[in-house]
Amino acid sequence: MFEWLQAELREIKTNKFHVVDGPAGKRLRKAIKTSKLAAPRAYKDFALQFGNANLYRQDDYVDRYHVVVLASMRDAEHKESSLRWFGEYAGRSAYFKEELLNLEDDSPVFEWVVGPYSHLQQAADGFVQWLEKRCQSAKKKYTKRRWKELVSGPEPLTAKEQQVVKARSKFRWRVVGIAKNGALRFEVKNDSAIVLPYLTIGVDNEQRSIRGAIFLPTSDVRPGQTKIVEHRCYKGYLRPEEHVAFDFPAPGPEDRGRYAEFDLPNNC
Repeated sequence: MFEWLQAELREIKTNKFHVVDGPAGKRLRKAIKTSKLAAPRAYKDFALQFGNANLYRQDDYVDRYHVVVLASMRDAEHKESSLRWFGEYAGRSAYFKEELLNLEDDSPVFEWVVGPYSHLQQAADGFVQWLEKRCQSAKKKYTKRRWKELVSGPEPLTAKEQQVVKARSKFRWRVVGIAKNGALRFEVKNDSAIVLPYLTIGVDNEQRSIRGAIFLPTSDVRPGQTKIVEHRCYKGYLRPEEHVAFDFPAPGPEDRGRYAEFDLPNNC
């Protein structure tokens, strides 16, 4: 049923472009197969084959995906019906309606459309149709040239880039307050041997609905120094106290262009 996705997983040589848990283990497999909770068979088959799946990594974010499928549904309430949240497409949450679910047949998929008149809209007649439709739409977001690059995979990190990754791991930071202008104040310590122009830091809110990144300017933080650096972050979208800053993992070759640390001057 999902042979096309299996083939694409084998074809793509770029790490993190598709991230799946893989086949369910014995305990999870038994739990899925014996569960009395109503769920479309196609969705259960997908969960057994892939587990949680993050598909089609976006080029303009560090760690956001166009298509997401959860290995287990989560309850969600709506004024008209009870919903089961199972995934996302381009930021739109995807649901099954509980009253339309049964243990065997497929079930219509609905998406929450955000706008001046936010509403629930049917997106597909069933899970398979939704997945194929949304994956096809996601794939169209990449040019032919970019797709060829994703299939081939990136070049390994150069010696200079490896130096950046090593230096980045020796930076320490923490949020220490809010400036009068609403900017977040970061205490940054440089325990590396070089200067980095920026430090890429994740930013979210408690609801985890932003999942963005900021590039904290650190060119004035010399080796061995600790300084306060201010950044407005998502001011205008979030109140200062709503920001939740977090570390991003060490970048790999597939992360070029996502981490501002690689923007090194030639004489560094």
